[in-house]
Amino acid sequence: MSQPLRPPGTLGPSDPGDPSYWLLEQGRNDPSKRSKPEVYDATCYICRDHEFELMGLPLCKACPRCSASADGEKHGHVPADDEECSICGFNLHVWYDEGQPADLNRGQEKK
Repeated sequence: MSQPLRPPGTLGPSDPGDPSYWLLEQGRNDPSKRSKPEVYDATCYICRDHEFELMGLPLCKACPRCSASADGEKHGHVPADDEECSICGFNLHVWYDEGQPADLNRGQEKK
């Protein structure tokens, strides 16, 4: 039996009956269960917390607008728990609702 990820009484799941514990164990033991980071923002709590990646949870995404205007690399930062790029304000939810148009400004006007 493997050692608990954290000692009891500390922050984080230390009880094997906790679903979070199971997800962490799966990610720790099997790299294919981990989420793959697209972008990193040092000010974002999701990007800084390695356990989100280990548990296979959704991670922050690149911004289509920031990436389109760049060098072919993934740029920008749409937090996993939000829908707006923290760099340029692009709203990913609106873009998906519009059918992912090539015109990245369509539907992005602030109301």
